[in-house]
Amino acid sequence: MEQMGNYFQRYILDGGIMMVGLVPASIIALGNVIQLCIVLRRARVAPKGLIAAARSISSPADYAAFRQGLPSLPHPLARVALGYLEAGERGQSCDPDENPGPLDDALDRLYSKLNPLMVIYTVSPLMGLLGTILGMMNTFFKYAVLQSHDLAQLSKGIMEALITTMWGLYIAIPVYVCVALLRGRIFRYEKDILPEAAREIMRVCAPYAAQKRQARAPSPREARVVASPKPEEERAEPQPVPAADKRARKIEAVNE
Repeated sequence: MEQMGNYFQRYILDGGIMMVGLVPASIIALGNVIQLCIVLRRARVAPKGLIAAARSISSPADYAAFRQGLPSLPHPLARVALGYLEAGERGQSCDPDENPGPLDDALDRLYSKLNPLMVIYTVSPLMGLLGTILGMMNTFFKYAVLQSHDLAQLSKGIMEALITTMWGLYIAIPVYVCVALLRGRIFRYEKDILPEAAREIMRVCAPYAAQKRQARAPSPREARVVASPKPEEERAEPQPVPAADKRARKIEAVNE
């Protein structure tokens, strides 16, 4: 127990003020890695039971029950299937190769889960370096102020200053490796598992989605009554000019 206390004093308390951030960062990183290992399992992302439920659809009532239950499921495959069913009901393509929108949306959600770990493995070495700089400055200040220049005390101060750098690298390297492995798992979901599962579900559900779209379509309008064209206005026939007017016009023409 005394030895553990010495380790705690040497590698945590003597690290300085930056240990206040580095120790919680290591705990948060460990918790995120464990959580993602659970969340990114095949049973959580693309459960086979969901595909089996889609295969068992044999009537519009089964399709309606299956579609109604998709929004309440937490699986990314359920969101993908719901997106393609809605696309099919709107008359859009249900093929992931032709319409990758629902698949991309679910994958963006999966990749975004890696953001906290990416922040931690990026920031923790910088925090460790900052702690080392502050420790070195404090050590050299004390060495310059003290009248007795003891190299042993200087070496001890430098060692304590490097503790934060050790912690920063100790956090960043494993977290970076875990992020790479988890990203590779998501990439397999992106290229193989989710598209194939979506095709399998839509192979059964696409005809029912098309039927629902047709049922929502407006009923054909009644035959339009073509209005008969309005009769053209009769042209006014020129009225005959009286004989007196004709004589007056002739007299005017002769005078001219």
